[in-house]
Amino acid sequence: MRLEFSSLEGELFYSTARGLRSEGLSGSLFGLPVSALIRTPEVEPLRTRIELSGSMPVATLADWSDVTLLDSLTGRAAYNARLDLCAEGEDCNRLVVVSDLKGVAVPWPTPLGKPGQESRPLTVTLDLNSSRLRFNYDQRLRAVFGLDGPLRGRLTFGGERPALPGDAGLWLDGRIETLEAEQVQALLESQGWLGEPRGDAEGLRRRSPIRCRCVSWTSRSAR
Repeated sequence: MRLEFSSLEGELFYSTARGLRSEGLSGSLFGLPVSALIRTPEVEPLRTRIELSGSMPVATLADWSDVTLLDSLTGRAAYNARLDLCAEGEDCNRLVVVSDLKGVAVPWPTPLGKPGQESRPLTVTLDLNSSRLRFNYDQRLRAVFGLDGPLRGRLTFGGERPALPGDAGLWLDGRIETLEAEQVQALLESQGWLGEPRGDAEGLRRRSPIRCRCVSWTSRSAR
């Protein structure tokens, strides 16, 4: 994954006491306007922090992250991002993108879906050291994907932080109050996660049961 900046303008400063800093940069990220600040926080380990703000179509985020689950979202939203660069430490070399998704329609199963004018928080985190990508959608759906080989990830309903599975494939678990099961099936089918698996590295796996208080199911043949 690459961050493609261009047309950067502004002043950069460096000193041994305060490190690298800039009070304001402007330019383009993926061909879209972006504003940036650069500073060196007084925290250990020492790091350079780049703070970004702008807006982009959610399709651009989906293309960059390669998370196909975001492909069905439509619209454009503002975002803030933080990139920490340092030599060592668990939170080093990490990009965090945060958006309220206002302006983005989410056609996911109830209660995950939302109209464009509604706000719901989305956080996408890319760990450059471990090649892992995480996202957290409104504490309702969280996911983690390994980026260093065949499909390997986990989707978790509810607020629990998912652990990356050791085996290839996509794992599904979690807890949710209500669930439109037919809509979930349609979503999984649209991602190619249901059907006959073509090998150990593909297909949907469910290690733990999905627990919910109410499941709504309507036969397609009845429609």
